[in-house]
Amino acid sequence: MEHKENIRGIESLIEAGEVCNEDLQAEIEKVIDVLSLSCLLGLIVNICHEKAEHFRTYWQDEKSARAWDKTGKRILRLYQ
Repeated sequence: MEHKENIRGIESLIEAGEVCNEDLQAEIEKVIDVLSLSCLLGLIVNICHEKAEHFRTYWQDEKSARAWDKTGKRILRLYQ
């Protein structure tokens, strides 16, 4: 249940336009404490690949899709 509260905290910071600040950093640290860094990196890898597919499917933007795929692959190397 604690991780859902952390996610809500992050969502409220983003909605308030506080995208890169100490509060957001603290919230992300809480998520890492609950999930583990490797789990969070795995989730980010999945998001990168989903973003790539979104650009391919809905925007026919292969350049952006490749950039998201490349980012996902780089993060995956950290994750492994």
